Amino acid sequence: MAEKRRKLLAINFFPAFVPPRSGGEQRYYMLYRYLSEAFDVTLLSATYADAKTETIEHSPSFREIRVPKPREADQIHWKLDNERIGPECSGLALALAGEFDTELGRRMGELVRAADVVVHESPFTLPYDRGAGSDGKLRMYNAYNVEYRLAEQMFEGEIGRRGAAFVRELEARLLGCCSALLAISEEERVEFHDAFGFPSERIFLAPNGYEPVAAPEPAPARERSALFLGSAHPPNVEALAFIAEELAPALKDVTFYALGSVCKAYDKPVPANVKLLGFVDAAEKDALLWRCGAAINPLRSGAGTNLKMLDYMGHAAPVLSTPIGARGLEIEAGAQAAISELDGFAGALRGLLDDAGASRALGERGAGFARARYTWQAIAARSAQAIAQTLSAPAVASARKRILAVCDYETHRAAGGGQVRINELLTELGREFDVTLLCLNNGESEERCTIAPGVVQRSIPKTAAHRREDVKSLKGYSVSVADLVAAKHCLDNEALLAAFREELARADLVDFEHCFLAPLLSLVPQAMPVVHSSHNVEAELKRELLASREDGDKWIELAEQLEREVASRADLVFCVSDADAARLRERYGARRVLTVENGVRLPQVHRNGLAREERPEQPPLAVFVGSAHPPNVRAAQFIVDELAARNPRVNFALVGSVCEAIDVAEVPPNVALLGFLSLADKQALFALADLAVNPLFEGGGSSLKVPDFLAAGLPLLTSPIGVRGFGGLRAGTHYIEAGPEAMAEWIPKLCGDRGLSARISAEAMDYVATHLDWRVLGGRMRRELRQLIGRDGPCRMLVLTYRFGEPARGGAEVYLLNLLRALEKREGLEIDVVAPAVGPIHDRLHFSADYEPPTATDGVPTMKGQVRLFRPDPPPADRFAQAAILNSAWMLESLRIGADLAVDIGPGLLGGWNYPERSDGRVVRWTGRIAQALLPEGSEGVRIAGVALQPVRVSVRVDDIELEAKNVSGRFSFRHAFASPGTLLELRVSALMHSEDDARELGVIVSAIDAVGADGETAAIDLGEGMEERARRAAPERWIGELIAAAKRRARDVDRRFCRIRGPHSAEMERWLDRHAADYDVILAQGVPFASSLLGVRTAARHGLPSIVLPHFHMEDRYYHWRDFYDAFAAADRVLAFPEESRRAFFDKVGAHSVGIAGGGLNAADFAPDFVARGREAFARVHRGERPFVLVLGRKTAAKHYAATVQACQRLNAAGAGVDVVLIGPDDDGAPLAGEGVYYYGPQPREVVVGALSQARCLANMSESESFGIVLLESWMAGRPVVARGSTAAFAELVEEGENGYLADSVDELAAQLKRYIDDRDLADRHGAAGRDIARGFGWDGVADRLWDIVSGVLDERRFGAAREGAPPAA
Repeated sequence: MAEKRRKLLAINFFPAFVPPRSGGEQRYYMLYRYLSEAFDVTLLSATYADAKTETIEHSPSFREIRVPKPREADQIHWKLDNERIGPECSGLALALAGEFDTELGRRMGELVRAADVVVHESPFTLPYDRGAGSDGKLRMYNAYNVEYRLAEQMFEGEIGRRGAAFVRELEARLLGCCSALLAISEEERVEFHDAFGFPSERIFLAPNGYEPVAAPEPAPARERSALFLGSAHPPNVEALAFIAEELAPALKDVTFYALGSVCKAYDKPVPANVKLLGFVDAAEKDALLWRCGAAINPLRSGAGTNLKMLDYMGHAAPVLSTPIGARGLEIEAGAQAAISELDGFAGALRGLLDDAGASRALGERGAGFARARYTWQAIAARSAQAIAQTLSAPAVASARKRILAVCDYETHRAAGGGQVRINELLTELGREFDVTLLCLNNGESEERCTIAPGVVQRSIPKTAAHRREDVKSLKGYSVSVADLVAAKHCLDNEALLAAFREELARADLVDFEHCFLAPLLSLVPQAMPVVHSSHNVEAELKRELLASREDGDKWIELAEQLEREVASRADLVFCVSDADAARLRERYGARRVLTVENGVRLPQVHRNGLAREERPEQPPLAVFVGSAHPPNVRAAQFIVDELAARNPRVNFALVGSVCEAIDVAEVPPNVALLGFLSLADKQALFALADLAVNPLFEGGGSSLKVPDFLAAGLPLLTSPIGVRGFGGLRAGTHYIEAGPEAMAEWIPKLCGDRGLSARISAEAMDYVATHLDWRVLGGRMRRELRQLIGRDGPCRMLVLTYRFGEPARGGAEVYLLNLLRALEKREGLEIDVVAPAVGPIHDRLHFSADYEPPTATDGVPTMKGQVRLFRPDPPPADRFAQAAILNSAWMLESLRIGADLAVDIGPGLLGGWNYPERSDGRVVRWTGRIAQALLPEGSEGVRIAGVALQPVRVSVRVDDIELEAKNVSGRFSFRHAFASPGTLLELRVSALMHSEDDARELGVIVSAIDAVGADGETAAIDLGEGMEERARRAAPERWIGELIAAAKRRARDVDRRFCRIRGPHSAEMERWLDRHAADYDVILAQGVPFASSLLGVRTAARHGLPSIVLPHFHMEDRYYHWRDFYDAFAAADRVLAFPEESRRAFFDKVGAHSVGIAGGGLNAADFAPDFVARGREAFARVHRGERPFVLVLGRKTAAKHYAATVQACQRLNAAGAGVDVVLIGPDDDGAPLAGEGVYYYGPQPREVVVGALSQARCLANMSESESFGIVLLESWMAGRPVVARGSTAAFAELVEEGENGYLADSVDELAAQLKRYIDDRDLADRHGAAGRDIARGFGWDGVADRLWDIVSGVLDERRFGAAREGAPPAA
């Protein structure tokens, strides 16, 4: 008896017309024609909306069912065309019409149930496959392209960007449902693995193919012609345009034939030597291919493999293609086809046609190549093996846990606040868990639909008795009790009970949305974790809403009974507000109640993103949104009767079903009742509005409109009740609060005070982004559910950093690399690393940076886990303007800091100065708009010299009294005697220099400031030493305090500009994190002042993961102090702090949960005698000097103050000391180094560095800001002492003066300390030996042990691996 064939169902968004008219149709028909020799194949194809359903029998085992697509697909297609999305969007239109479908989805459901394997030919049919991901059917994806990549190439404009993002989401959802994938090329196999994380071992190659045809006898002669074959696919239209407009005019003696629907899609005139033949029958096409002198494929864009290439080769035609046209085929240029870019295409074609012998040989080699690899029969045979292997493989249990959510209503078409909340939070749960929402519908049949990736709604029809009572219970009443009626009937609904039992058997946790299906609890085993998602305190809400009903008491009693049942049984209750949480604890003794507020989906359009013309005559616009819920109705009535009446010059727009519920005899002229708006229209309205009003004076729960308003950047005027449930929002900071009497008066104030509006909207947007984004709220839920369900396997750590290469380019990167290599030795820990692919980093515009790609010497570190590097984004187009805003704020803040610190730091420069520069051998500085200096006590005059590079008016003031103001241009000077002694000098300039490439505030250049004393003696103000250097030396703790205060005062809309232009950012990396972060247990984020630390903390929050920040924070460096970083430190579970002093002096003051850890470690093997000996030999080959030398080790950049060491040694040499300076490290600043005894060797191998350390007289490090002193430890391990900057806390914490080194802050002090070691070698040896005793305690294994303890502690706090609260930890 013949073995029964397995049933294969293939689903496509277009039919398999015969003969095929395009490459896609050819693949669809030919592949399954041959697969039908091994399987019973049914094709289900969407056809024209006005066609009838039909079945085409191709053979007894091969048939096609064509079902008309929903008419809405054509309407969507028309709308997309009008919005100019691009030339081909039929697949996208079909996908978007999925929610309107009945016939295609119904027929698909029937066929899927009967099939053994379901194959989707594209992601566009997934919305119709209602059971995908939940019905247990084996599915595959036969990918013609990486569809989202093709969409990114084809789609245009903002609508195209959103369309491509939707396609990417669909493709990810499809892959999440599939057990295997057929890819057309090795490149696309890699792409599917890298972009979606689909396992490589489950991706099988099924390239495009061709159907061989017999060669005519005798073979016809090849003509001087070129043939192009193509469908109306946009890349083909581009190619035909190239032929007609460039190629044919250049080769007038060549006839060009174009075949296929591409001819109809190209609507311009063509030259006489171009013949547009359109569709031809198979015989004519074959004849043309056998006769043509060349078959060409001049594509410049596209994805997938071109079937025409195989058609060309199958006819032995000499082929000329661009590299893009030949993609996906293992063609060697010149062997099976000629390959040329478009700029050389005409010449290559002429050469091919001119050499008939070479062309004939090329065509024959191509034909042999195609026959050996690419016939449809051979491809189908390999595909059949892949399908059979997938069918026979044991079912792989999903690593994802399953959640069963139950609710009394459907949510897939979310209109009300409850539906939106359920959809948004379940969407976030679907990132990590497989979620089924089981609910009820008013129809006749069960319906399934996908709400989001990983989230399926399964909707069961109500019983007839249930529907009858729904109708009866509403007669005579305006308030429905349908939710309570569901409670009465759910246990009588056999279909619901069967579905509940089926889903329960596979679930790891049950979530009761609301309490109205609480009777189903009787079916839940006691060991099953139960969660209750409460939207209100239902007993109290029903008491308020149902009091007027005659039968209200019985319904109120039922509501309290249901709520008590589910709240008391639940292991965890989620509420929308702290007030609700308190009430549920009090009423029902709920065990664990946590608040997850209502939120908003970000990003969305907000008014700051809309460039609006200033139209002073346009009245301000205030907006209110509300449903017909009674509190909203009364709020709308208040707006009409009070706010609009008292503010006739303000327009009010009311949105939502509240517009139909208010009782207004005549709508005032300044009120517009807009009713229901689409999401896009509502967001556009918000973008145009000037403020939002929310005059709610009664009600419970919390309102979704509040985060909507705030996320859009709208200043919010609200009553206290209006922001109920959002405990983190503060009146005066995030919104303006007013009672009914004062609200009307506040409207003109908010409209008129743009500074106030901008401040509160910026603070509110930041709060919403970090606390009320649905991703953050969903992450909080996932974290809690993860604790209840438990998680299997080892701890997985994701490390996110700004640059990851080997050799590491900076000290922070060396630290991370060594720490991770020591950490990954631990059992039960897996570590992956993600970072932008970055090589050299160049600071730009002070606040920004350019990130070069890795160079040939930048390797990728070898780790046990995965290292993923992503392409960084280009710098923002407006970064110069953003840097200019930051510079202005920076200067203004420096004036405040200088005024506060003047007494502590003494005479010298204060705020308002740019960094020092050298001109004509002397130090000069640019002023900003205002620049200040503190003169010595008792000064009676001042002399100032400088240069103005443009005509400008300069005012000189002392102690706020103007001494003189004059117009200057070129060199200028001021000389003034004071009427009485003064100290606070201030220069003000009337205008700033405009520069195309310098974003600083540039006033005038000052070359000298001399204070004149009572005796006529002058004291020069040191222009080389600024306020920061003096403050760090004289008052370090006060300096840090001032930096903290300045950062906290900084406006949000200014502060966030820093990380935006500093970077590095990578959209590719962020997309990967969004898809894969949930696979990890903890995120370690490294890097300040880089955006990576912020991204790490925010990603962790969005996925409910603990975060640990490794900031390498230089607390004395003003450049590190930004509110965004402070917020990240406060939000992280732990911040790794070093030096220890930084915890008290900084981290405690910004609310960070800091823990101490060693700021560096050593590899003892680097300092073993044999390695040191080899190092000395290696260094001797680099450095030929014989004099004692001082070593400077690290990046060559101004912040490291290497020049101070050079100057100190030059002074010593001038005094006859005879000492050299050797510098080793990357040349970050590119500044030239010259002078006798100065040797700069750039970056060197490790053995050269160790050799230099071991032979130096001492190491010098004058870096102004360091989080740790790793180079000091290395110097000590090499037996050499150190001289380091004393005002750098990390150095001061390590160096014991006179024991293992010395501290210095100025060039003079540094020269004196270096001289000790130059003069006394024995002293240097003793101090080096003493330092070695300290350094030996800093091994990387010890640092890794400390970090693992910290990670374990964080995971213990989150009860990592505990199945239920109080349960023992997972083994």
